[in-house]
Amino acid sequence: MISRLKQFVLGVALLATTASAVPYEETSARSHWYNSWIRPAKDNPHAQLAYADQLRAAGRLSAAGSEYRLLTVFWPEAVEAPKAQLAYAQTFDTRQKWQDAFEEYSYLIEHYPGTFPYNDILQRQFEIAELLMTTP
Repeated sequence: MISRLKQFVLGVALLATTASAVPYEETSARSHWYNSWIRPAKDNPHAQLAYADQLRAAGRLSAAGSEYRLLTVFWPEAVEAPKAQLAYAQTFDTRQKWQDAFEEYSYLIEHYPGTFPYNDILQRQFEIAELLMTTP
């Protein structure tokens, strides 16, 4: 009878010999129904921010908000990410979705400190909090 340690060692050795040394890499572009809303519209953060700004200027706030959010998800460390997060919060603010706006301003403060007018954002959060307290 083989001991448990020997079984484990044999199992690890078997896995090591059958595992490929090359990490998995996608070899063909997949076309799934969900790719259109999961992926950013552009292939770099600068172009993504410009695209989202165009949508916002055209009055398509919901679509612009989605594109801003995708930028912060796919490129959270990009120089454009704090600008996108601020614009994302402002789209909720403009659409009078106060709770969402407050939360996105909070996310901006927590994740991108020093990259926006701090006092202005705190003042806006205070105003939103007052609106939420006085609105039935």
